[in-house]
Amino acid sequence: MENVSVYLAGPDIFRADAVEYAEIQKQYCRDNGLDPQHPFDNNLEIKELGPEFRGEIYAADIKQMISCDAIIANVNSFRGVEPDGGTAFEVGWFAGFNAALRMLKAVHPHKRIYCFCDDTLEYKERTLKAGYISAMDQDIDKDGMTVSIFDMNVNLMIQVSAEEEGAFLMNGFEDCVQHLVKDVKAGVFSKKAAA
Repeated sequence: MENVSVYLAGPDIFRADAVEYAEIQKQYCRDNGLDPQHPFDNNLEIKELGPEFRGEIYAADIKQMISCDAIIANVNSFRGVEPDGGTAFEVGWFAGFNAALRMLKAVHPHKRIYCFCDDTLEYKERTLKAGYISAMDQDIDKDGMTVSIFDMNVNLMIQVSAEEEGAFLMNGFEDCVQHLVKDVKAGVFSKKAAA
């Protein structure tokens, strides 16, 4: 199987067992023939660093994303209805990278985007559940903002980028890895197929 490196993104870096969970995810990727890259691989002890290191953390994560062939992103709701802001940025970075390649008619293979969301509720249902609206037919939330009219699970910029550049799945991390592996075996990561 072709060697494919994958950037693991998500709010899991904020879990109490974040380092251990990252190792579980990375081992699952390695067991399936992938080369996982995780923000913790930068050897930066996030919880022990002060704000003066934020530039180094940002640069190290960007360097990893540049080196990877794909992203697997946990886009579950985080501290509200939306995905983690950092994860949304990383998915957007991959989508922007691909758009720039297409615009420049570059032959470099694009980077695949795989997102998973364990919560099968559509966005509007999650908005109701979180108390931002009081009924499913309500189009304006408690802050006076329009609620998405699209029947999607997350913001359309994240979901559509994954659907068009890889996959958007509702079955969790392991299924996302398996879908990526299936794509590797089907040859979608080969330079010829991606150019």
